[in-house]
Amino acid sequence: MHSSNPESDDIEYSKQLYENKESIFSPSIQHLRKRYWLSFLLNVGYLAVFITGIFSLYWGVLYDRPSYLVNIKSIVLIEDNGNMADEVKELVGVVKGTWLVYKDTEFRTYYNVPDGISSGDYLHRIVHKNHVYMSLHVKANATETLKHSLVDPSAKAFNSSEFFEIFYESGKDPTNFKASIFPLIIDLEDKYRDYYLTEYLPQLLKEKRSELAPNENLRNIALAGAMKWGEVDNRPFKDYILLGPMQVGLIFSLLLTFFQLAMMNPTHNSVLGYLKPGHFLMYRYFNSWLIYFFLSLFFCTVSLIFQVDFTVAYGRSGFIVCWMSTWLFMGAVGGANENVASLLLAYCPKYIGSWLTFWIITNIAPTFFNIDLSHKLYRYGQIMPAYNYKACLSVIFLNLDKGRLGISYGIMVGWCVLNSILFPIVVHLLQHKARHQNNAS
Repeated sequence: MHSSNPESDDIEYSKQLYENKESIFSPSIQHLRKRYWLSFLLNVGYLAVFITGIFSLYWGVLYDRPSYLVNIKSIVLIEDNGNMADEVKELVGVVKGTWLVYKDTEFRTYYNVPDGISSGDYLHRIVHKNHVYMSLHVKANATETLKHSLVDPSAKAFNSSEFFEIFYESGKDPTNFKASIFPLIIDLEDKYRDYYLTEYLPQLLKEKRSELAPNENLRNIALAGAMKWGEVDNRPFKDYILLGPMQVGLIFSLLLTFFQLAMMNPTHNSVLGYLKPGHFLMYRYFNSWLIYFFLSLFFCTVSLIFQVDFTVAYGRSGFIVCWMSTWLFMGAVGGANENVASLLLAYCPKYIGSWLTFWIITNIAPTFFNIDLSHKLYRYGQIMPAYNYKACLSVIFLNLDKGRLGISYGIMVGWCVLNSILFPIVVHLLQHKARHQNNAS
């Protein structure tokens, strides 16, 4: 006969459960303790290998960066026919980086500069096309203008920034350029300024002593002592809101493709048993691309809400270009997520986190940081979806050179095609797993 008091029944049941439990030190569960320690050691060992191997990939991209500054190429173009810039050719030998020094005739011959295009304009084009990171242009008549300003009180004062021009595009590398690359040419400027003020200008004043008129030309003589190079940032990075979509946003968009799979996977499993293999493939392809279509729209809309300028390179079409680029990127990284994660969910779900961490780090390590300042191993990043997606965003938001866009879009399309080719194999393995479970039950 059952008790009429439900609370007393619950208490009695709880007592029975407690009485049936063992102490953690009980000899009767020694086999469980052994199983625990074996599992503990295996998992800790796996995590040790995983952390050391995969996390090192991210740390490694930042390791010993100064030793790779030799990969940073810059051009020095000297159009001046005087001796004012002679020391620059010597100083580049002691400044880090790789410096390509040309006189005007050498420059035009080496780069086959067309007639009608000035050397300065073509130099800007070389920097914009990513052949070099920076340039220093010593313009024509720098020496003569300086000398004339010292001896002629009516002459215009010498302005070094008009004759020494640094040209660069900081938007190419928002997080690394000003910290790691730009200081190279600033170091060159500092060394040249020291030479100019302590050797060149005093010697020039000594040579021109008989022609100087200090009382009448004091201003020009004083201003000649200012040596500051002009700077032209052709593609400045000045809106830090862009770090949202162009940096951490890359991780977010990759994660979104995984989240949708985790949310839809129960539905996929229920459909799997009802559809023919070919029709199931069609269903999965359609579902994935449809979800990515809307996820990419929502992702880009966040940038729009926070007033990111989409019109820099493509005008009013910029938002559509960004949306479609994001859609393609999600297809590239999401397809790999679907293939690998689907198998892991079916066969060994405990490794899902490992895959996601691996996929994020291998994409992000060569994308967040300048691979020219890292080991050659990180050149693999040039074929990863995130690297090429960021290259597309750099054009959309900063109007950088469009020359590599075809390659970037082509690589992302290649990932989509590869994922689509591999997916039937994944479906076959999933169906095999489902049949095995049905037979076992």
